[in-house]
Amino acid sequence: MSPTTTVSAPARAPFALFDPWVWRMAWRDSRRSRGRLLVFSTALTLGVAALVAIGSVGWNLQRAITEQARTLVGADLIVEARHPLDADAQAFVDSLGGTERAYETRLVSVATFPRTHGQRLTQVRAVEGGYPFYGKTETEPPEAAAQASAGEGAVVEESLLLQYDLRVGDDLTLGGETFRILGTIKKLPGEVNLFAGLAPRVVIARSKLPASLLARGSIVRYFTYLKLPASVDPPALVGEHKAEFEKYRLDTDTVDHRKRQMGRVFDDVNHFLSLVSFIALRWRKGSSSAS
Repeated sequence: MSPTTTVSAPARAPFALFDPWVWRMAWRDSRRSRGRLLVFSTALTLGVAALVAIGSVGWNLQRAITEQARTLVGADLIVEARHPLDADAQAFVDSLGGTERAYETRLVSVATFPRTHGQRLTQVRAVEGGYPFYGKTETEPPEAAAQASAGEGAVVEESLLLQYDLRVGDDLTLGGETFRILGTIKKLPGEVNLFAGLAPRVVIARSKLPASLLARGSIVRYFTYLKLPASVDPPALVGEHKAEFEKYRLDTDTVDHRKRQMGRVFDDVNHFLSLVSFIALRWRKGSSSAS
């Protein structure tokens, strides 16, 4: 007689999935709980799908940041000061090199609209040079950006036109000087405009910036935008001249820095949404089990 072979329960378990008798018994025993089983399975499926979708969105955002960070910044290196550069500071910035250079003076001021007698706190951006070096400023009509850079007037947020019943061709006044509205801003590299509702942007030529807006007590920021040769690593350049930047009280921004900054923000949002989805999934699972 051949010895009897004993198969343990764990060894039989995988094969039981293919036993018709097991499926008939499971179907019979589930008669009283099929509705709850359906709800539980649906909730579990939707929860897992939500977690996968959130992870996919986070990955796509990270890839988009990596691919478009340079366009978002508009330059390889941005040097920012909260005071006008003296001769020594300007000489240092000039020594950083760069194949192209542009300048911007940015401040907050009240704009008035003579035709409708309206007033609005605005963010004034006075630019000079070919900035942005990567990407482009988009306006409606398209030629308005070039006209504003040439000193022919201003381009403004579309919200200003809607809020104060303005039209392209109307005038606005800044610091006692009058500018003709040339068009509206559609896209402006260099910043994510999260505060346009508080201070809509107005872009004019730097040469046309009224001197009265730069009086003592005004909060003004001065930007120098540099396009560097491909052989120059902007973070390495900043690290090499760290002492000089601190000496002249200059802040810097690079594509890598902006990428990390925005990446952290999206990571935090992604983690928060994942946590909310996981808690909702666990709550739904518990509710289904209790019912």
